Amino acid sequence: MDGSGHSYVFSKENGDSMDYVEEVLKFFAAHATKDNTGINNPTKQNLYFYPNPVKDKIYFAVETGIFSIYELTGKLLLSQSFQSHQANISELKPGMYLIQIQSGGQILTAKLVKN
Repeated sequence: MDGSGHSYVFSKENGDSMDYVEEVLKFFAAHATKDNTGINNPTKQNLYFYPNPVKDKIYFAVETGIFSIYELTGKLLLSQSFQSHQANISELKPGMYLIQIQSGGQILTAKLVKN
């Protein structure tokens, strides 16, 4: 019918005993945090590196891990573990690369600029 309004029949405002949208949202909120969802609740790590652009030494927010540096074409150039939050990459030529950092089950991939 033209010009008629729409009312939501199943809501507390219309005399029903429950709001179905509210109940559905409560259900998902209660079950999304349980371990039986199949989704792991990872512990948050701050995987990042600095400085960027970098000259010779790169520093990591985590103490240990593995980093790999790739050309933009995907060719692996360097892969090694790091200790004490740092690694030396002075052997790389200046340019733009991709860096992948792995630590504590977490992976970060980002652009890296070498001066």
